[in-house]
Amino acid sequence: MGIFDRTQYSYWKTNQSYNLFWILSVLGGILALDHLYLRSPITFLAKLIVNIFGLGIWWIYDATQASFNKDVVKMYGLGIPGMGPMGIGAGSLASDKPDPKHATFLVYSLAVIFGGLFGVDSFVTGDKQTGLIRLICLISVIFTPIAIVIWLFKMGKFFFKTESVIEQYWEYFGAPKPEHLSKPFLEQLGHKFPFLQGIIGFFTNMKSTVTNLAEHPLSGFDKIKADTEAAITAPIRKVSNAVSSVTSAIERDAELPFIKAENALSGITGKIEKEIELPITKGEAFIKDALGPVQNAIQSTIGPIVQPITSSIQGAEQVAQEALSTTDHAIALGKEGLQTVKNLGEGAINALKSVGQLAALPGVAATAFSSVTPEALKEAAASTSLQQGGQQQQTPYLVYAFIGTIALIAVSGLVKTYQRLRQNKKQDGKQSTTVAANGQKRDDTPPEPRAV
Repeated sequence: MGIFDRTQYSYWKTNQSYNLFWILSVLGGILALDHLYLRSPITFLAKLIVNIFGLGIWWIYDATQASFNKDVVKMYGLGIPGMGPMGIGAGSLASDKPDPKHATFLVYSLAVIFGGLFGVDSFVTGDKQTGLIRLICLISVIFTPIAIVIWLFKMGKFFFKTESVIEQYWEYFGAPKPEHLSKPFLEQLGHKFPFLQGIIGFFTNMKSTVTNLAEHPLSGFDKIKADTEAAITAPIRKVSNAVSSVTSAIERDAELPFIKAENALSGITGKIEKEIELPITKGEAFIKDALGPVQNAIQSTIGPIVQPITSSIQGAEQVAQEALSTTDHAIALGKEGLQTVKNLGEGAINALKSVGQLAALPGVAATAFSSVTPEALKEAAASTSLQQGGQQQQTPYLVYAFIGTIALIAVSGLVKTYQRLRQNKKQDGKQSTTVAANGQKRDDTPPEPRAV
């Protein structure tokens, strides 16, 4: 059931006056009396608080709905500002002819709020005895707190348990009779006092059993037998369940020490392993931390000294290897060059020894010079490279050997020219007498070049 269902026509089945509602909404809306008339105490409190702190905004909202939106209010009831229609009093204002008790809830509300301390609400509902007792308690000094407590209890029940108040005074309000009041006395008593439902249920079953036994003896005995068996087996079942629970509890309690001991041993073992590993780890870390600065210091101190020496040694080794390989090549080429020079020298000496062949030395030199061509040099270099193991590399030593040969031939030519000059001088001395006798001089100068 919704929060506002007990304010609607579908629950009350009674009609209220729209004119009275409009008057209360416009003139008494600042005090939220229209919501009390529509049997909604909870929104009465909310509207009263909003009107006090919101400068009557809810009052203006409801008055506007009641004045300009009459058909919607009759059909769907009042709404809440910002939330729209909520069904407060929906359908109860639809008829133009109100019921005689349409304002009883409003009267009770004013009585409990403003006169509840004096017991006016009890007098209004017809419970004059209770109202008189409350009034006497209020007047007497000793029982005044009791009257105040009863009033506050009635107020709280009215605002927050409105349905129980309506069910309690349903005849006064003109509300429908509650369903539980149509039941037998014992069930009504159980509804009113829930803690007595177990005892009431037992007596109700006994009553139905006796009734069935009187009406149907055989079926009654069967029911008694079934009830007896149920009554007997129920305690046994409860005892069995209790024994099972106790057994399982004992088993758990018995296993618990073993589990705890196992966990304790595991924890101790783990702690021992951790305590053993921890010093080792710390020792390794300490040694690393201790040796780290020493190693860094040694590297930083010796490194700059050793590195240049190492680099120098490596460079010297490389230079030495290159020098040795160059020397080996030079020695091989030198041997070849010396052999070539030796051969050429022997040939030159043999040529010089042959006097008859000295005259042809310039021609031999010219032939030698003409034979020294780039192609001859390349062939000589190729032969030299083949003799060195197939290495296709030309070296300057072979060139030097050829140049030395050419120089030797040139020197030989100069020597021959010098000898010829001396011979010419001697012949000039001899011919001077011949010229003096003959009157002619020999001209040994070469002829002038002429065009061919």
